[in-house]
Amino acid sequence: MANEIPILPKDLASASERLLRDTPTDQWHPEATRTLRDYPKGMIAVACSGGADSVFSLLLLHEAFPELRNRLIVLHYDHSTRENSALDAGFASRIAEALEVPFLLGKSPAGGKVDEGTLRDQRLGFFLDACTRKNAGLIVQGHNQDDVAETILWRLSRGSGAHGLCAPKPVQPHGEVSIIRPFLTISRSQIRKKLSSVGIEWREDESNYSEKYLRNRIRKNSLDQLKRDVDRDLLKGFFRSRELLEEQALALNQWSADGSRDCLCEGRIDTERLVAYPKAVQHMIVSDWLNRGLPLVEVSSYQVDRVIGSLEREFKFALAPSAHVANRGNRLEIMTTTPGGDPPAWSMMPIPLEQAVFLPGGKCLRFSVIEASRELLGSIMKGEVDQRREAFFACSAAPPSFLGIRPRKPGDTYRPIGSPGARKVKAWMIDRKVKPETRSRLPMVVDSRGEIIWIPGFAPADTLQVRGLEKLLMHLTYH
Repeated sequence: MANEIPILPKDLASASERLLRDTPTDQWHPEATRTLRDYPKGMIAVACSGGADSVFSLLLLHEAFPELRNRLIVLHYDHSTRENSALDAGFASRIAEALEVPFLLGKSPAGGKVDEGTLRDQRLGFFLDACTRKNAGLIVQGHNQDDVAETILWRLSRGSGAHGLCAPKPVQPHGEVSIIRPFLTISRSQIRKKLSSVGIEWREDESNYSEKYLRNRIRKNSLDQLKRDVDRDLLKGFFRSRELLEEQALALNQWSADGSRDCLCEGRIDTERLVAYPKAVQHMIVSDWLNRGLPLVEVSSYQVDRVIGSLEREFKFALAPSAHVANRGNRLEIMTTTPGGDPPAWSMMPIPLEQAVFLPGGKCLRFSVIEASRELLGSIMKGEVDQRREAFFACSAAPPSFLGIRPRKPGDTYRPIGSPGARKVKAWMIDRKVKPETRSRLPMVVDSRGEIIWIPGFAPADTLQVRGLEKLLMHLTYH
């Protein structure tokens, strides 16, 4: 099967109908099913790798909701990590064609990283970008009970709490898009048996059996051993625990929101009020406060634990080279400057649509999508834009799925409008006589591929040049 595309049943509709009779919607996760039924308009994306779980998901969704069929699109992402990976795409495309559903293919760039986190982020980035382009608000995935068990075991080793352990969720928002997982109620082996019983084949990804990846080792070794050792249905137990953990996480969210309103005053936390709450709530209040106050610093749970464990005394802890938290006079406060005046440390930070991101040093960057009036287009085409403070970019029917900011890196290149080609950012800054102390503070605005699209003080990237016929524009301001 590894080097050939499976053959679909001649009567795929009949096979799908029998599959639905064997797995009616009352066996699906109720929250996911309710979300699908209540989804008012727009397209629905279905992720299909060609494997059993995603084929099962696509066929059942198509059969169970005939009223949604003309709103479905099939997404497939080829990581290009195997010589025969194109056969997966070919099979997924063949299913989409048989169902008369549009098919979109994404592919990893050659020579990239192949670790689990990078592959997952690339795949999700393609899904979200495709949803933006196709006006889809839901992504349906085929995760099952085994995925729940593997995720819990994986995250237990990292010391996760209720919020980390209640994954994967049946409905998981990602900005304007929600990921829907209707089949968390069904095991991997059940899915394969159900498909085989109606004559439907699937592709097998041999990399799923490689012990190179931690999840595969958990699946092959730890989970299999647990299934043999326990005297009950292990997967149902994991599923039940996930459901309970999500309920507890939602309760903690509400409790900590109430606690934040009680403890926060002028950006500082009253520690005398904070310690009246249970430790779990304290942890959430402090963690949320630090993440909001230091959006460009990765605050670890261990740092939060250290803060909470020291509330009864005064302290000053470093969270990053130029970011500190201090307890003085029963007040927690954040400090983001150093005695030497060095620029605060920061790293990649997403720019949410219609929101402002505050940078170390007091600068603010805002991203919005605006209508392109004739007057505005005329000003842009004439060059009447202060490039130190704002930039305008050509925009498709929907905004990009991701924009981010980060500091300059060695070797960064940039091609602004009007330049014959890309040059190193350092060279551009030298030519513009940008002071060395300013260079480390200027944000690089990047897209989902990591390409720089704007540096304040420079023209926007050549690839997003406004031509004068646009109806929508991306607008970035920096002040």
